[in-house]
Amino acid sequence: MTTSCLSWSNPPRRIAVFRALQLGDLLCTVPALRALRQAAPAAEITLVGLPEARGFVERYSDYLDDLLIFPGMDGMPEQTPRPHELPGFYAAAQARQFDLAIQLHGTGYQVNDIVDLLGAKVVAGFEPPEWTPRGPTFMAWRDDLPEPLRYTALMAHLGVPVRSTELDFPLTLEDQRECDALARQLDLRPAETILVHPGARLLSRRWPVDRFAAVASWLAAEGHTVAVTGSRDERDLTQHLLDLVDAPLIDLTGLTSLGAWPPCSRNAGCWSATTPEFPMWPRQWARLAW
Repeated sequence: MTTSCLSWSNPPRRIAVFRALQLGDLLCTVPALRALRQAAPAAEITLVGLPEARGFVERYSDYLDDLLIFPGMDGMPEQTPRPHELPGFYAAAQARQFDLAIQLHGTGYQVNDIVDLLGAKVVAGFEPPEWTPRGPTFMAWRDDLPEPLRYTALMAHLGVPVRSTELDFPLTLEDQRECDALARQLDLRPAETILVHPGARLLSRRWPVDRFAAVASWLAAEGHTVAVTGSRDERDLTQHLLDLVDAPLIDLTGLTSLGAWPPCSRNAGCWSATTPEFPMWPRQWARLAW
């Protein structure tokens, strides 16, 4: 493993991107992944991430070619660690002979050692700002930037042109059919509905439910139709929100898939963002693509 400056006139052929996080965190990297693909159009780009990322890789197949599943490690709360699988994981990664491995996961305190062991010719990514600079392919972690812009800043640091910082979300005909069926079933008018999703997998990233309730109450009092969304696993949380609001809200908990909401919500008044990674309404940030 070595570090060196990168040349995009002759881009790497095999690239690993390490980000073993959940969907919302993956979506924050879409502008960076798009820029990386534009800089290396013929490269095989592998996301090193969680098993749950398979649907993300399939949806963003224009930017990602494959998923290499990371089995987890103590101190990384996104999944239950499977340490007995780590030797096989590292062997599989090294067999791919990556030309470049990019650490897009976090500050680097723990994960930089993991990315080093992927065996790439060149390693790049973030490092803690107080560390001695490791080399030109590493950048000090930026706490002052919104999450999506942090990763495009790393791309720019690596010499990758960043043409846009918008999120795009590819849609399929099946997504639209599911949205249409849901609207018929519930007599839902998406263009007149404001969506509120109070969930986040990690409590540290979850806005307090009483604040969501205050927002939903105010919107309902203003005459808006408000729908609460969430997965089946978030039923207790969404029910708590529903109980805190006196006004009638539409309960959509567990009724939608990832792909069904964007076509339903592209004409919605707004979304209520869950965590500080999204500093603006997703309707303003996301470009929906068929």
